[in-house]
Amino acid sequence: MITIDRSSSKPYYEQVVFAIKEEILQGILRSGDKIPSIRELAQQLLMNPNTISKAYKQLESENVILTVRGKGTFIKAPDLSVRNEQQIKKVKQQFTD
Repeated sequence: MITIDRSSSKPYYEQVVFAIKEEILQGILRSGDKIPSIRELAQQLLMNPNTISKAYKQLESENVILTVRGKGTFIKAPDLSVRNEQQIKKVKQQFTD
């Protein structure tokens, strides 16, 4: 379950991105799992849908999720053949922050 710290200095969309990535790393979300639509998640978190849309767009650009029109948004299977060490360092740094 995604939680947002409203007193944090981090933007809400970054918190959503981080929470989804954290759930993937913890094994809560797996490749092929369907995640809530933008509107559903916005309603659950009592947030503006534009904020969730921004988070989903960032996750799509990072190849974490895939949106299939008319079907929903899914966790994308990781491409293990391409590992970007700088991205791994960046994610590890985010966890330590």
